[in-house]
Amino acid sequence: MRPIFFHQDTTKTKVQFDTTKKGYEVAHALQALRHTIESPLPLSRTVLERYHTKQYIDAIEFGEPHDLAESQGFAWDENTWLSATAQTGAMVAAVYAAMAQGSAYALASGFHHAAAGHGGGFCTFNGIAIAAGEALAAGARRVIVLDFDAHGGGGTHGMISGWENILHYDLSTSPYEYYTPTAPHRRAHVSNALQYLPTIQALLEDLDTQVLPRDVVILNAGMDSYEGCDIGGLNGITIEMLRERDRLVDIWARRNQLSVAACLAGGYQGNRYPQELLVQIHTESVLRICAD
Repeated sequence: MRPIFFHQDTTKTKVQFDTTKKGYEVAHALQALRHTIESPLPLSRTVLERYHTKQYIDAIEFGEPHDLAESQGFAWDENTWLSATAQTGAMVAAVYAAMAQGSAYALASGFHHAAAGHGGGFCTFNGIAIAAGEALAAGARRVIVLDFDAHGGGGTHGMISGWENILHYDLSTSPYEYYTPTAPHRRAHVSNALQYLPTIQALLEDLDTQVLPRDVVILNAGMDSYEGCDIGGLNGITIEMLRERDRLVDIWARRNQLSVAACLAGGYQGNRYPQELLVQIHTESVLRICAD
């Protein structure tokens, strides 16, 4: 297996929600299958300041101003900083590992709604944009962000839209954070489940003419489009369709010899989405992307 990253500080915040707790559950499931989980370094303030404003970083670390510290929608506590830097550090570690070894996975979520100066939608720091920037700084020719979370990644788009050598392809099933992308980025919204997999296939085919071996893909592999998910789910999208989505991405990336760094992204337990199923589908995604 290729590297898998999770930091225990992710769960230290008093907030017990899927964004902060499911990484631990997926890590435990993978360890039960005898897979090794690596502990990354939390992201440093020095790196954060390349992408987020000092005022916002201070708010997350120290809790003031209060509205900014809780702009992602969570009550702030003294461990918010530990959790957010642990998750973002896992994403950056995954992109470095993918560049060296072909693929890697961060058992982390809560990234793509965060903007440079505030959080949003359960997202504190934008680990997607940060990992993309760090990949480019480390010598990547191009970074392709495939955002397959149920919700739009407007925070990511706002942070990366003026950068060179990055493409942001965003597919949503929920109208939350709808935005109009600037060229050359693309955003597709699916309201009919029958269009979901064909749209993904079309986006990947469009990228076929643009990618070269060793380009870096950051996959925001959300599982919240599932019809049983109360936050973002679309009627008709099944677990099998999510499995097929990851299979299509995996085949496409391997055929084009691309480096893939993935993260958990969305997916929320509920009456129709029991913990066991949510953890299972995330675990299967890790096993597929990180297979040798």
